[in-house]
Amino acid sequence: MMDSRRDRTLAVVIALAWAAGVILWQWGGIHYDLNAIYVAGHFLAQGRPDLIYAVDLDSFPLTSHPEWIALNDRWGCVGFCAYPYVYPPVWAALVAPLTGVLDMHGFSNAVLVVQVLLFSATPILAWRLWRPRMGRAKWVFRCLFLATTCTMGTIAFVNNQPQLLVTFLMVLAFERAAHGRPWLGGVALGLAASIKIYPAVLGLLWLREGNWRALAGACIGGGAVVALNFAIVPWPLQEMFLAQASAISAGVFPAAWNYGLVSVLGHLDPRAFEEGVGVVPLGAWHAASGPALLLVGLALLARLSFARDADWRRRFLLPALIALLTAASPIGWSYYLFIPLFALQLLPDIYGRRGLFLMLAIASLVFVPFYVFAWDLMQHTAAHAVLGLCFALSCFAAMVTVPAAGPALGAQRPVYRPLPSTA
Repeated sequence: MMDSRRDRTLAVVIALAWAAGVILWQWGGIHYDLNAIYVAGHFLAQGRPDLIYAVDLDSFPLTSHPEWIALNDRWGCVGFCAYPYVYPPVWAALVAPLTGVLDMHGFSNAVLVVQVLLFSATPILAWRLWRPRMGRAKWVFRCLFLATTCTMGTIAFVNNQPQLLVTFLMVLAFERAAHGRPWLGGVALGLAASIKIYPAVLGLLWLREGNWRALAGACIGGGAVVALNFAIVPWPLQEMFLAQASAISAGVFPAAWNYGLVSVLGHLDPRAFEEGVGVVPLGAWHAASGPALLLVGLALLARLSFARDADWRRRFLLPALIALLTAASPIGWSYYLFIPLFALQLLPDIYGRRGLFLMLAIASLVFVPFYVFAWDLMQHTAAHAVLGLCFALSCFAAMVTVPAAGPALGAQRPVYRPLPSTA
């Protein structure tokens, strides 16, 4: 193996080269997800907070509000400029002053550079967290290759999705906590939860380990953003956000890239493909499917967390829990699964060639060239969502069965590098 200094340098070069390629690819693009934050800030700066959460559930994730549509021609967008704003109002308030300095494209390009550079560092952090036997440069190359060629990346990069930042923060949180910096790790997770909310559930992993300093850091990081939210955002806007979140969660959006079980079942509704968009109301059994899956999965993870050692918990609980949350959520977007996608690299690292075949079989479920080849067959069907759900559940199964599946896959015992104890 190459000496560690050369390996570290090559890993950084690979990450930077990849980041430069993605930035050039997406520079000047119309990034619909990120633009939602800019549009919300624009309306807030214009004194129209009533337009921030102007979402019509019949057209979600598009918007039919005339004020939003009017921006298309004004800002040179083809079709539309942004998806609806679904984030806490504090981010619109923070971006509002910037809308007077930067236009939408300038803001989007600036955030693109920051997000892609941070995301390119995520595989390096994951290597430090999980300590595979695989060299760092090889690990980084494989992770970024998968991120680019699987549905997670093609959706997230094209839309400059804030999930790129959230993924970095989540991996940073657990990497720092595992290397004696629990306060910093906790703050990182708190910031991630203030953007996407669901990372707050990952605090259960620290609760299991009794890592109270990391939990305290998460409360401080998230609490600081919540305090800022209430300090600079009027209460009526908070109510609009809560009302929108409640309305969306009361139904299901059966989209191709929504990998949640509830979404897949939503495709059974004949209205799911009438317009290709819109939130379908949930029946009683339909609404219960996601929570039921979540409870069963959490019970299994809780049992395994007490039955297996600290090394296993550090490597496999995080990707397993994220895969479970994605599969059980009403809205489980494909890009929530970056961390489980990276964790699949542990399979060939542990089991050799057989693990490589298993990893490729699971990754093929979300491999973009396959989708392009079979697009005509899969269009206007639930196939995309079904394959995505199968990917999430396969990742979960692969993570939770690693020790038990070892002999069956030809490994006498998983071989790990020694891990420092969690502070």
